[in-house]
Amino acid sequence: MTMPTSSFAQNHQLKAGREARFIYIYLPNLPLARLYKHHQLDSEAPLALYQAVKGADRLVYCNQAAMSFGLAADMNLSDARALVPLCRFLPAEPEKDREWLLLLGQFCWRYSPVVGVDPDDLGLWIDATGATHLWGGTSQMLDDITSCFAEHNLQAHSVMASYYGAAKALAIATMPITALIIPADKTAHYDAVLPLPVTALRLAPDICDALAQIGMLFIKDIMDIKRDMLAMRFGEQIILRRDQILGIVPERPVPLPLLQPVLIQQHYHDPVCGLASLETMVDGLLCGLADLLSDMKLACRSVEIGWQTVDKQISHSANLQICHHLSRPSRDIAQFRRLFAEAATQIDAGFGIEYGWVKAAALSPSLATALSFDDNGKIIEDDGDAISQLVDHLVARLGADKVKTLQAVENWIPEESECYVPAQSAYQDDRDIGLFDHAIANSQSTSPRPMRLLHPPEPISAIALLPDHPPSQIRWHGKSWRIRRATGPERIGPRWWQAGQAMPAHTMESRDYYRLETQSGQRLWVYRQGLPERGEAVSWFLHGFFA
Repeated sequence: MTMPTSSFAQNHQLKAGREARFIYIYLPNLPLARLYKHHQLDSEAPLALYQAVKGADRLVYCNQAAMSFGLAADMNLSDARALVPLCRFLPAEPEKDREWLLLLGQFCWRYSPVVGVDPDDLGLWIDATGATHLWGGTSQMLDDITSCFAEHNLQAHSVMASYYGAAKALAIATMPITALIIPADKTAHYDAVLPLPVTALRLAPDICDALAQIGMLFIKDIMDIKRDMLAMRFGEQIILRRDQILGIVPERPVPLPLLQPVLIQQHYHDPVCGLASLETMVDGLLCGLADLLSDMKLACRSVEIGWQTVDKQISHSANLQICHHLSRPSRDIAQFRRLFAEAATQIDAGFGIEYGWVKAAALSPSLATALSFDDNGKIIEDDGDAISQLVDHLVARLGADKVKTLQAVENWIPEESECYVPAQSAYQDDRDIGLFDHAIANSQSTSPRPMRLLHPPEPISAIALLPDHPPSQIRWHGKSWRIRRATGPERIGPRWWQAGQAMPAHTMESRDYYRLETQSGQRLWVYRQGLPERGEAVSWFLHGFFA
């Protein structure tokens, strides 16, 4: 909807809206979704939450099944029970909802380091300024937010705008919309907020009631009223909120503080020495760390053990602290024990250790996933990928420079399309995939690639009907193969944007690749280097084998 520009817009210089980009995420069903997850409730069954309001129990949240039977918020609990006896009624738990909202806010650090929570309105906000390109664009970021929250049965209504007040008002007032992007333009913001009700200005209830009594139900109704007249009749709050939603007065909500490293420390009355005592010390520190991280619902990617001897020698001073890095955030005590299995043998206790500590860094929020329960009734959690745990164990035993894996590289030259990188960096997050790699993996125009490549490609002898035809017979390492079928060519040319620069000789000429199947069943990947139509010398090479 586009509204005509009023005198208010003409008389006030609105901000251009390019300094910041805020995302407000409204989660109207968060209390219900939390109960679904933690109490394993059926989301299709009628469920309503109630709390005491002015001395009487009234409904505050109802799921779709309950609303289909006629239940609604603000209904008296006794009337609701009589109307729908089969509905399940549970007390609302605002404190637990705030705790879960805080965890979700910490999860949103994956999008931006500046994130905040709005527990009064069940919302989160993200300062996405300069961060959208990391996700491929604004739409892709909002799509990822929606899909991640949907995994926990959360209805996320996200709005991106240049001002916090506008983003919040639009997210709550336009709730049926899953995602909305307001362009970074002052006119677009002005047109978007004009049709909203005055309740979107976050005014006190008595002010909204007074405005409704004189017929001012929408923000557009108060735009052309002079500031002094509004302030005289309704107070300064309405002026402040109107300026904030339009970006005239900057609004910077307080973000969540970043997670600081967690420290577990222990003083010992008697000096600790001897292998058995050191093993007990290390295990006690690690167990304390795992329990603390579990209580805080956090996981870490770096664990360090340090100590101080009775002669006041600190491990830091001699750089003797033992530190291990993890591929994925974890708080699994079994994994910690495997990583530090030989830590006791590496500790020089001297005349004994009087003080020890363990520090966890690179923290991130982690919601527990219950798989089963142990004999004591404690939850056994799913700690993620077994491959990443194996990589961490090998790195702890052999060193980070000894454990590597292949990673895709943005290069169309086959032998340069991958490289060896430290294995831990390759298993950090399944979502850390480059846009180029994702495009290549899903491209329908890319021909199949063989499972095994020869490096470097080996020269072969080939017989072809014409220079630009696929070979009918090839000879390699004394073996001759007659070709039954051939597909191609697929041309891979040199890097035209690097013309004139020093490059390897094998990347200087165009290649025509063919997929061949021999009479005996071998499937080969060969290419012809050099273009006959240009008068270039033609050479044939075997580059790989298909499975």
